[in-house]
Amino acid sequence: MQKCIKLCKEIGISLNQEGEPCLGEIALDWFCDVAHLPRQSVDDLPENQCQDFREGKAKHFVEVTPNCKLIRKY
Repeated sequence: MQKCIKLCKEIGISLNQEGEPCLGEIALDWFCDVAHLPRQSVDDLPENQCQDFREGKAKHFVEVTPNCKLIRKY
């Protein structure tokens, strides 16, 4: 979780930017993803999730807000 928060702070993200709000791999089978808090239906759309998670290449993710606050780990 801390790696995702750190990566978020280093990169910064906007949910309004074009493309998926996936910050990248943080450990084997773990990716860092950005979502709204409270979650919105758009956060559950496959095109808004990390590509490796959608394709089954990664099994887990940590979600943070655009302000790098932890939402959940899955």
